[in-house]
Amino acid sequence: MNRWRDQPYIHFTPVLFLLAILACAQVGSPPGGEVDTIGPRLIGSSPESEAVQVTSGNKIVLYFSERLMEPTGNPVFISPRPHEKPKIKWKSDRIVITLPDSFKADQTYVVTVSSSVTDLRRNKLDSSASIAFSTGAFIDTGSISGRVFKDDAPAAGAILALYDQDIVSDTIVYDSLYPDYLTMSNSEGFFTLRYLPAKEYRLIGFMDQNRDERLNPYREPFAVTDRDIVVGGKLPLDDLNMRLTSLDTLNPEILSASRTPDGLIRIRLSRKIGLGELAANPANMTLTPTPLDEQPRPAISFLESDETESSSLTVFFGSVPEGTYRLDMRYDSIRAALRYEGFEIKRLEDKTAPAIVLFEPEEKPLFVNQVQIRMVFSEPLDTSRITASTFRLWESETHLVPLFLSWSDQFHLWLEPETIKSGRPYRLDVTEFDLADRAGNLLGDSLRQFRFLTLDVDSLGWASGQVVVLIPDREESPVRLSFRNTGNSQVFDLTVTGPEFKINLPAGRYLLSGFIDDNQNGIPDNGLLFPFTTAETMAHYPDTIAIRARFETAGILFELR
Repeated sequence: MNRWRDQPYIHFTPVLFLLAILACAQVGSPPGGEVDTIGPRLIGSSPESEAVQVTSGNKIVLYFSERLMEPTGNPVFISPRPHEKPKIKWKSDRIVITLPDSFKADQTYVVTVSSSVTDLRRNKLDSSASIAFSTGAFIDTGSISGRVFKDDAPAAGAILALYDQDIVSDTIVYDSLYPDYLTMSNSEGFFTLRYLPAKEYRLIGFMDQNRDERLNPYREPFAVTDRDIVVGGKLPLDDLNMRLTSLDTLNPEILSASRTPDGLIRIRLSRKIGLGELAANPANMTLTPTPLDEQPRPAISFLESDETESSSLTVFFGSVPEGTYRLDMRYDSIRAALRYEGFEIKRLEDKTAPAIVLFEPEEKPLFVNQVQIRMVFSEPLDTSRITASTFRLWESETHLVPLFLSWSDQFHLWLEPETIKSGRPYRLDVTEFDLADRAGNLLGDSLRQFRFLTLDVDSLGWASGQVVVLIPDREESPVRLSFRNTGNSQVFDLTVTGPEFKINLPAGRYLLSGFIDDNQNGIPDNGLLFPFTTAETMAHYPDTIAIRARFETAGILFELR
């Protein structure tokens, strides 16, 4: 019997056919709803996080709140690290990890997923996510947390590598050593390492540029801590601040040396060098005639002497006769001197006018004690042409302020006013045609003006509070505070040697940071890898500080811990 023959016959006209299709269509929300901006969340795992007495196995599964985008790198870290690379598969809303061997007995395993993991719309995890389980009776509970910075800005994507202190030393080859524990800083530079056994470690942050999970200190920026890392020890490890720096390992070379028409020697280097020792003793640069039958001629001064580093130098040796010379330069007491052979010097006609390459102060208002007036010139001047009216400083456009001139070298001129008052506008007039180089080329033919302001004490506010150092044996250390105006980025510094501080500030909003300035050089030291030396402790105040004119913002508690 044909069962289809007993059914009523239905004739589908074109209209009925269309209605049937529409009836079968799925009902849903119209397109154009809210855009997904929420990142995925780790919602579970197998074995479960913080489970103990986990039976033998070799597979770990992490479950997320939505489907994930498979990354190009490896954002999954397993500790302790297996001796062979585990297999990691990305399956929709889960990550499946297969270890090369079964779980070890009495071992806490930690799996960390970096905050770089995204969903299909590229929304990232809010922060790195970790789970832990143990094949023994308990889970390790130690933790380390903090923040990584680069040039005072949060450093996202930095690897935080934790090494067993028993296996690291000043002779360790880091790029051949995998860390015991790894995590990655999030978009705000924050990181956390959890489920750590109580013991001593060395914590190093670095930018893993070749993505091999190992530090190459000669190529990759790194950061060290400000203290020994002892999980379970006395020092707090929950608010570390680490600053990225780089090893100065490459030996620079003198690429070229040439004599300019204005009689200076222009030196170009293969990379930037520190200028501290040269600034203190320019005579560390010498010109020696060849054949070597005369005494070396020492440098007198150089244009860049007030900079911290540079890859080019503009040097004044005085009047140098034509000939062939050897240039020697010792910029670092522990490094060999740089040398440039066969340097040909020929006399050229100087038709180049001198220039003012820097004037300070800038137009941002300053406290009276911050005002330092100086000018930097592109070449030595004929100072015999300068008169009492070459530089004239006016207060409020009407009152002439006596000035005293002081040359720190042939390029740098300091102008010291007899008095400076608060809350006043100042204008420096420079008679350009009184300023000429040694060849008689004039700076210009007009009057040039520079302006600056001093802060009115009556318009200032105050910030006051306490500095508390919570690190044992460091309670009496000097602390350098920096208040950075969020509007114009102007910075006001204060060194504090006791618990109380108070500082006048213009009205505005400020970010406060500070560091323990052990060597009192005003610069936060980043520490060293070789020999391993801890950094100076730094901290950032968590809130923005609002300053109102003629009001005090009190009760600021700045802690370094």
